[in-house]
Amino acid sequence: MATTHQTFCRNCTHSCGLLVTVEADRVLDVKPDRDHPITEGYFCIKALANAELHGGGGGRLAHSVRRGADGSFEAVEAFAAIAEAGDRLRAILDEHGPRSVGIYMGTGGYFNSLVQPLAKAWLHEVGSPNFFTSSTVDQSAGWVAMMRMGFVASGKPNPAEVDALMIVGANPLVSHWLPAFNPSKRLREWGKRGQKTIIVDPRRSETARMADIHLQLTPGEDVTLFAGMVRLLLERGWEDRAFCERYVGGTEALRRAVEPYSPGYVEERAGVPRDLLEEAVRVFATSGRSLVITGTGICMGPRSNLAMHLATALNVLCGGLRRPGDLVDNPGVMMPRRFTDAVVAPQRPWASGIQCHGVPTGRIYGEIPTGALPDEILTPGPDKLRALIVLGGNPVKALGQPAKTLRAFRDLDLLVSVDVRLNDTARLADYVIAAALPFERHDVPYIFDGLSWASKPFAQYAAPLVAPPPGVIDETLFFWALARRMSLSLEYRRIGLSMAYEDAPPGLALDMKSPPDPERFARWWLDGSTVDFDALKAAPGGIVPDLPEQRVEPAPDDGTRLDLCPADVAEELAAALADRRDPARPYRLATRRLLETMNSAYRDSASAARRWATNPAFMNPDDMADEALSNGDRIEVASRHGALTARVQADKGVRRGMIAMAHCWGEADAVHDPQQRRGAFTGRLVSLDEDIEPINRMPIQTGFPVSIERCAKTAAGPA
Repeated sequence: MATTHQTFCRNCTHSCGLLVTVEADRVLDVKPDRDHPITEGYFCIKALANAELHGGGGGRLAHSVRRGADGSFEAVEAFAAIAEAGDRLRAILDEHGPRSVGIYMGTGGYFNSLVQPLAKAWLHEVGSPNFFTSSTVDQSAGWVAMMRMGFVASGKPNPAEVDALMIVGANPLVSHWLPAFNPSKRLREWGKRGQKTIIVDPRRSETARMADIHLQLTPGEDVTLFAGMVRLLLERGWEDRAFCERYVGGTEALRRAVEPYSPGYVEERAGVPRDLLEEAVRVFATSGRSLVITGTGICMGPRSNLAMHLATALNVLCGGLRRPGDLVDNPGVMMPRRFTDAVVAPQRPWASGIQCHGVPTGRIYGEIPTGALPDEILTPGPDKLRALIVLGGNPVKALGQPAKTLRAFRDLDLLVSVDVRLNDTARLADYVIAAALPFERHDVPYIFDGLSWASKPFAQYAAPLVAPPPGVIDETLFFWALARRMSLSLEYRRIGLSMAYEDAPPGLALDMKSPPDPERFARWWLDGSTVDFDALKAAPGGIVPDLPEQRVEPAPDDGTRLDLCPADVAEELAAALADRRDPARPYRLATRRLLETMNSAYRDSASAARRWATNPAFMNPDDMADEALSNGDRIEVASRHGALTARVQADKGVRRGMIAMAHCWGEADAVHDPQQRRGAFTGRLVSLDEDIEPINRMPIQTGFPVSIERCAKTAAGPA
């Protein structure tokens, strides 16, 4: 008999409440949970694609495989594969030492909250610092900005509580991420009560259509725009002077550094009219409480560390942080903490401690930048990376420059992928361990506990709703079985997002003789929290605990201040002035998201296939007319580093001089689709050697110059 259960989605940080109907270990239906106290009946189409995976569609991997002597995959029992991989890992470690092995954790690993501590525990036990994640591919510019500037421990306010909200490089109506659950509804509600919304995006995106002000800049000119905004703000005297006096230093140095970025210069280079620029700065600075929220768009573009620093500086100058006495809507349930207005001094961990051996940088928040991964594999030496475990990710597709990335991954002595699909990276692996899907495993989303955009504290536990196919295992069992085979002990620790294992307090020592019960991990996370696990388990729709009111507490002023303009930031601002347009490449490529997919996931879902046979090259209709192009024509898009072919499609929301394409489509290895008929991989236009950020090795994946040329039609017609 069919039964319906409350649970939550594991596709993104929103963890939307779901109603899942199952029968005989089959997922029959997925609907939004309208009684969910946080998401209130909101969800997106990717939750349905997840249900499709549970039914065996969308490329779901139903059993583990290993590479045979002839190079092809053959089915293998999961624990037999883990034993073989463990023996090979032990041999590599014994011969080459702990730096020879590493882990890459992708988005899929992040959204299995219970496995992250085990992955870090295993890596700690073998003594390796080589922990890579997808966050350093598309988000770590924010980390660099925070560490170069310092930060205030009070954190950012809830977007619902501000009077002016600026969203930069994000399209939450499609990505369903910031600034709130059900972003379309919330933006309308906030607008009705008077909030002004400013969207910074080179495309008139779905979210930009709701904005009070849309700054439709030239792709890749984030530094120009934000330097100009900071200059105008300081020139007009619109900064929050009381806030700056208490928390901020380096203002005068920043004023001098941004002086060349006049409104006229911004208009000429970034394409934002000077009157619109002034209106945006005035509205943001003078409407009351203000807040800048940034997405991956600004982090993936040119000079992203500097762009994020300037966007953060704009937010700081306008006092876009919580103050003493401000209510903390969501102090956290599983990892609760006190909030004060203490200023945490700038720090530069990449300059000291553990360093990469292939490129000149070091760890950031306990992670080696993923942009350094190919060099860590390819560079000879005693610290050469020789074995890699990939947990729920597709780094071959995430990084770009496939010629180098594929060469690096093929150079590994051992590659183990733990995933639900046979993706681009898994196809290169020696072993692929078929992992359980969300509705087949336990979960409690502790790593997103206490997010500032959640209006109330909340906890929810997900029990398995269906059994996985025979041979498919929970990822927590993978690391336990691997450690046992290698005669290692594991200790499960409370590790937050982007936190090093060694910085976490001692935790739960695992019994290495008996397989762990994942429910025990969930229960352990609730030990000492504000919610009892048994009560949470009995309330599958989640619990909003009745917590004492918490407000930001004032901290003693020890003289520490944020540094808005350290010397290297000033140097980068001066250097950015010398960046010039490439006359041979008059267009700018900007990556975008599509509703039905998430990075490289769900491309094969039924909903994506119905709407997108491929990822088009979206162009402004006037540009298409100038180039004598029509919808469906095939064009070559070329950067300094590579080229791809794609169908062109008109989009009035794309500004002139811009090509917009969804990233992570197509094949990394062209042999699988030489005509690029299943999609074009924008990573072919990317370099991991030249156009890359120096501190965090972030590859530039959007906002770079390209040329276009019509492709000749073949007998088979255009792809």
